[in-house]
Amino acid sequence: MKFTKKEFRELLLILLAGTWVRSAVMESRGEDFKNVEKWNEYFALMAKQLGYDDLVEIYKGIIMPSNDICLENEEEMEEFMDEIFWEELEVRLGKRDFYESVSKEDLSEMDKSPWLPDKIDSFYRKYKKEFTEFGIDRLRIVPKK
Repeated sequence: MKFTKKEFRELLLILLAGTWVRSAVMESRGEDFKNVEKWNEYFALMAKQLGYDDLVEIYKGIIMPSNDICLENEEEMEEFMDEIFWEELEVRLGKRDFYESVSKEDLSEMDKSPWLPDKIDSFYRKYKKEFTEFGIDRLRIVPKK
């Protein structure tokens, strides 16, 4: 296989994102994730062998993607996590409100289908609008009465 420098740089970014996610999941499960992170070293060595020296650096005796590539990956992952946070918040609150709004009969009917009714979209939209305009500024925990 042959890669241009630009293609290999993109491959390193994809690899970093993948190992970041996979390592985080494995760590949360209490599993050893060091073998996953070795792929970064393996592909950094490959970049060096291809003559793409500026894509890699040696840190504490370990070859790895360059600081520029790692920083770009961090920025992309932060953007991704921010997007996931808002999307999850909208969906979870929307589902909660939706389920609170339907009758037991409606729930019984919904159990027959794997899909939620279109009505749920109005709940998602409500939260999307709220969080787009105000972030979490108006979000409060209200004790049940």
